[in-house]
Amino acid sequence: ADRVVRYVSMVTRGVEGAYQGALRAFQSPMLALLHQTHAPFVVTVLAMVFTAERPTVAVAAAHAEINDALDQLRAAGYGDEDNQPLPTGNARDLCRQWVQAGWLVRQVSDDDVEVYRLSAYGVGALEVAGRVGGARTRVSESRVRTLLEAIERLAQDADPDVMVRIVRLHEEIQQRQKELTRLEKGGAVETVDDEQLLEAAENVLHLARELPADFARVAESIKAIQRDVVAELRHDVRPTGEVLREYLVRGQRILDATPEGRAFAGALRLIGDPVQIDDLWSQLRTVLQHRFTELLPEQQRRELTEISRRIEQGVNRGRFRFEILA
Repeated sequence: ADRVVRYVSMVTRGVEGAYQGALRAFQSPMLALLHQTHAPFVVTVLAMVFTAERPTVAVAAAHAEINDALDQLRAAGYGDEDNQPLPTGNARDLCRQWVQAGWLVRQVSDDDVEVYRLSAYGVGALEVAGRVGGARTRVSESRVRTLLEAIERLAQDADPDVMVRIVRLHEEIQQRQKELTRLEKGGAVETVDDEQLLEAAENVLHLARELPADFARVAESIKAIQRDVVAELRHDVRPTGEVLREYLVRGQRILDATPEGRAFAGALRLIGDPVQIDDLWSQLRTVLQHRFTELLPEQQRRELTEISRRIEQGVNRGRFRFEILA
């Protein structure tokens, strides 16, 4: 009987902990956006106004475009029925609400123009909505291969055995040498059918859609750290030069000590080099020239084209925040 009681108690604690975690998750502005009544409208207009080519939009322009979208939808008969609700009010009121909810950020640009940009929560909500309503969601060879390769790389990085690493490298060299010899003797490159290429492209898009929200979260985390450090040092009564020296030291320590700093530094090593970005664009251009891309919807072809730009923008935003902090 005691064993049964203990088991029930463990299960209850497990359910309660999971439920508390779910409650915290649904308090996130990202899930709050997707859960609210007018979510379809909010997702639609934010995705139309903010694009990879236009991550920030002047306040007046954003208000005009959102008002125009509201007028068009109302003229088409939306908003009259309970199952197709549209928000009341004008774009200015809606944007103010979205800023307060944490979906938009209002700031002053470098040329002293007030602009909106999506917050990390807003970007994340659009990515979730895009995945659900966009490409086919299925288990594919490409996605499974990505998982297997990630596990293999994780195992290699976690294994400190030198001899195991040497054996594995010799095997890779032999396999590549065998393939090189075959091609040099006139062998043909093994072709991949369009369906497999289509699956691989969808997997690439699935992975790439995660990056904008990740980069936005990094930039916002760094900005919060910067505000905290500056606020603390403003109350310091020591000479300005001494305070500034400590600010620089603390800033560098934060870059080294925080998960955001270490994560961004790792990403920057991989994709922060302009040459790497150029290579990425060259590879995407090769992909886009293949006939299988004709099977992709126009929106997905555009997403493939914009991957390198989105990565570059994210890296530059994070780098800018780090440079301000350090």
